[in-house]
Amino acid sequence: MIENTIPAAPWHSGRQHAPWFVPPARSKGPELSADPLAIGLSFKASHAYAQAAIWLRKAADHGNSVAQFHLGFLYAHGQGVFKDFVQAAFWYGKAAAQGHAGAQCALGIFHKQGQGVAQDFAQAALWFREAVELGESTAQYHLGDLYQEGLGVPQNDALAAFWFRQAADQGHIAAQYRLGVMCREGLGLPQDFAQAARWLQLAAEQEYGPAQLELTSLVQSGQNEPKSDSPTSLQFASMGFNAA
Repeated sequence: MIENTIPAAPWHSGRQHAPWFVPPARSKGPELSADPLAIGLSFKASHAYAQAAIWLRKAADHGNSVAQFHLGFLYAHGQGVFKDFVQAAFWYGKAAAQGHAGAQCALGIFHKQGQGVAQDFAQAALWFREAVELGESTAQYHLGDLYQEGLGVPQNDALAAFWFRQAADQGHIAAQYRLGVMCREGLGLPQDFAQAARWLQLAAEQEYGPAQLELTSLVQSGQNEPKSDSPTSLQFASMGFNAA
């Protein structure tokens, strides 16, 4: 799950290091006819990132969008290559142009946060819209966030709630929390404490700190108690949680 396809660790814009690859050794036998993408993904799954980068680059150079996405991911995380957001954005862009939903979402986040590219909320919204057409839940969440904040699109709480709901229905935890808050406050949709409790509890049960705190506040305020009398709900009413 992408709360982000991209990790929460702070990133900085611009090229940080020159691209680095260990040249692959010339091999004989089956590898010559093997699928570079499959080999690259196998190395990536086993955390042999330097080897993964070599093989993914082979497939990416031949236009494979899945390889381009994963190569961008390696650059974004500094796995097997030096961390380089410019290179990450480049490969995400290659994959996004071919309709790869994860790459479209990642590129949208880069534009939203100004990582590897100039910050551009309107461009972020364009890429998120491409990805939501393919059902990408993290893109749905971020598009909702842009609408709620009025960044790159006209501020619109109703559309924010709509996109949060789309992501929440797919289990996106932060979207469940944001939708719960909007239900509680009546932003973009009718105020509904029962629905607020429902969405907040879904996120809180997955140990999402902000949702735990919001649900505790909702129950203790007496506005409404969750219909479920599960131990989780009762605990939220009687104890606090750290948001971290």
